[in-house]
Amino acid sequence: MNNNALDTTYGRDTFLSLLIDEGVTHLFGNPGTTELPIMHALRD
Repeated sequence: MNNNALDTTYGRDTFLSLLIDEGVTHLFGNPGTTELPIMHALRD
C-alpha cells in the first residue's frame, strides 16, 4: 500500500465534489455554528 500524500482524499473535497455534481449553487451558514473549514475549502 502506498501512503503517498498525493493519494490522500479529504472529506471536504469529497463533500464539495458532491455539491458540484448535484448542481448546488448556494450554500448558507448556520448562525451559532462554524462552517469555516467548508468556507475555506470553497475559497481554495
